[in-house]
Amino acid sequence: MNRVKTTINRFFASKKREALLIGVIVLLSLAFALVNNAFLNPSNLAAILSNNAVYGIMAIGMMFVISTGNIDVSVGAQLAAISMLTAKLVSDGAVTNVFALMLISLASGLVLGLMNGALVAYLKIPAIIVTLGTLNIMRGVMLLTLGSSWISGLPGWFTNAARFKPFGAELKITAYYWILACLLACFVLYKTVMGRRILAVGTNPEGARRIGFEPKISYVWAFAAMGLSSGLAAFLYTANVGIAQAVAGNGYEMTLIAAVVIGGTSFNGGKVSVLGTFLGVLLLGVIESGLVTAKVPVYWQEFVTGLVIIAAIVSAAVKTPSVRKACSKLVRGLGNEKN
Repeated sequence: MNRVKTTINRFFASKKREALLIGVIVLLSLAFALVNNAFLNPSNLAAILSNNAVYGIMAIGMMFVISTGNIDVSVGAQLAAISMLTAKLVSDGAVTNVFALMLISLASGLVLGLMNGALVAYLKIPAIIVTLGTLNIMRGVMLLTLGSSWISGLPGWFTNAARFKPFGAELKITAYYWILACLLACFVLYKTVMGRRILAVGTNPEGARRIGFEPKISYVWAFAAMGLSSGLAAFLYTANVGIAQAVAGNGYEMTLIAAVVIGGTSFNGGKVSVLGTFLGVLLLGVIESGLVTAKVPVYWQEFVTGLVIIAAIVSAAVKTPSVRKACSKLVRGLGNEKN
């Protein structure tokens, strides 16, 4: 018992942000349960984890990018592009094996991530500019070629890849992919040379260069991780909803950035928290689900969620003056996209 207590005390001492997030999630859950006791039903809690798995997987990739002091606002467009490609291959009968399709999705995401990373690293173009550009290129190409059409009628062998509930539990397999992505991120960041390179470059790029950690390589690897996350997320997203649209993923950028920042990853880079990122996504999921179960009108749901997202990003910008300008460009860029 004493050993357990000591372990808990150490956790709260070393993971103050994560402990605070856990407390907030618990309090919000209890508050929503008072409004509607169905909120704490195991099926609803499992649905929160399952339904936010796509956000959670992509947030891991965003965490890698932000940990290097960069940002990627093209992630929603990446999801849409890979989703359309995946659905097209399935609907045309070009691919009939779920594992081959997953590999194609991962490879497509990797290519898009490497493209962003190479432009940032080797052309020395700010990440906010590069990814705003690639975001609009991908969205523009899809809308020009496909318009507002979508692909539906996807076969069961594909949709079951995301809707399947293993072990007889309420959780969809998407939640297990999310947990696996978190564990893999922990391993890469803390047990591999590349993880140490990424964290070192995020903390002090010049200092990392002096000890032999070339920042360019770390930038490319970080964006590659984002691309892989987008590829897996797009595969699961398309299989789960059963359709693919060119406009999918709109607004994902801000949500992912907010979740990562809420979790404790620094906009300056070098400081990350895989657990915090998981909890950041979970917090946003709890808020959304709680407002739905409380039968709050949709416009109020969007208002509250938007406030949380803006508060997270603004607080990070205030604490990190060097990114205020980047945040301003981000907001202007997303506004131009919608117009």
